[in-house]
Amino acid sequence: MSFSHPVLANLSEIARISRSYGSEKYYLIFFSVLTAFALLWIVMYLLDLRKKPVAQKSTKVTIPLFIQLCQTHKLSSVQATLLETMTDRAGLQPPETIFIDPSLWTHCIDESKQNREPLLKIMQSLFGLERVERWFPDYTSEPNG
Repeated sequence: MSFSHPVLANLSEIARISRSYGSEKYYLIFFSVLTAFALLWIVMYLLDLRKKPVAQKSTKVTIPLFIQLCQTHKLSSVQATLLETMTDRAGLQPPETIFIDPSLWTHCIDESKQNREPLLKIMQSLFGLERVERWFPDYTSEPNG
């Protein structure tokens, strides 16, 4: 077969040479894009790891001060509940002030007469017998037995 036109005669030769020429560029572009995505993923992953410890610190559970004070003074759960009920009934806000001001106990104990003795024992463990006797002269401590 002979072609009359010189470009058409060399068309099969041109197609054979150009087959591998364009595909090399496509592979280079494809792998460049793939590498860019991989680097972007690594950067995002590292930033996410860096943010997680901060998020864990901010979600740390905080224990209310009242409960911390009850635990520090080694009050039983019954005593802590009784103390919390006493401060609620007396309208004492914040309830933690009951741990620092013994003068508040007179009002709170007057509001909770049925629990007077257990409350006075809690007051004695927090402030000592002398303070309890100063605020409540009729209180007598029972000997530990």
